[in-house]
Amino acid sequence: MKEIYCHLSNWHMPHVQCYVVRILWMVPIYAVESWLSLRFKDFSLYLRAFRESYEAYVIYCFLYYLIALIGDEHLLANILRNKPSELGSHPWPFKYCLKRWPMGRAFVNHCKLGTLQYVVLKNILTVLTVILEWNNLYREGDFSPKYGYLYVTTLTNFSQTWALYVLVKFYYAARQELQSFRPVGKFACVKAVVFLTWWQSLAISLLQAGGLIYDISEEWTKDDIGQGLQDWLVCIEMLVAAISHQRAFTYKDYAGQAKDGNGTSGLADAALYKAFLLSTLPRDLFSDLRSIALGRMGGGNGNRIENDQDKSNPGSVSN
Repeated sequence: MKEIYCHLSNWHMPHVQCYVVRILWMVPIYAVESWLSLRFKDFSLYLRAFRESYEAYVIYCFLYYLIALIGDEHLLANILRNKPSELGSHPWPFKYCLKRWPMGRAFVNHCKLGTLQYVVLKNILTVLTVILEWNNLYREGDFSPKYGYLYVTTLTNFSQTWALYVLVKFYYAARQELQSFRPVGKFACVKAVVFLTWWQSLAISLLQAGGLIYDISEEWTKDDIGQGLQDWLVCIEMLVAAISHQRAFTYKDYAGQAKDGNGTSGLADAALYKAFLLSTLPRDLFSDLRSIALGRMGGGNGNRIENDQDKSNPGSVSN
């Protein structure tokens, strides 16, 4: 939370820091949700629904964060257009079912769609999970084909794997431009929280299915114990995650980056809540969803946050 406040009160690069703040919110959201789930276990499924929706959003934001570090989508597309075409090829087993991605705008769009599909599908599956639970058809930890847990887990696994794949592919295509920003540590932080915690929950479910986690009372069934164990582990792990995120996404990286000559940007002296709103409202996500619905994905989201802050602060200097 302190690092979030530091970013908002040192709002030097809004078009980059807005994504940093969204990523940093993930740690307190995970920690608070896990604690509340332990305290109010009967409502843990509904609390977890919000967390899982946000974690998918973080993957989307991380891709945009990398794009913003380079500049914007138009600049990135021009850079990628001059890269070797082999960077658009796919490794085994994807190469047997996917065509090579053309370098340039098409490559950027494929990466955006790869993360966006996870946001959309995860939210759909979250709503479906709640509906199935209401009708006693979800049965978390039960891999029987009669219940929804098996299908939700399988779809989530495929969607999450694809989102991770496009992030890795994007990094390898733009690693030279991102090298000075230490992207590996940032990528490891996001991957550890989102992906490893999910695989941890799956491992606990397998322990339940194997009979290693069992009922100890009528109040604490094996499902309650399994979910409680996951929440307890996440509470502990978020302490480590908070330290690593603070180091990887420090506000000091953006100090002095403004171009008005005195080390501050147009938003640095603005009310804190304005910076908070700019970093919180997912206008870019809604814009991409609208573009897909209209069949014209791909052009020019890179300066949206920056343009928004310019409109609200006519005297500000663009980053």
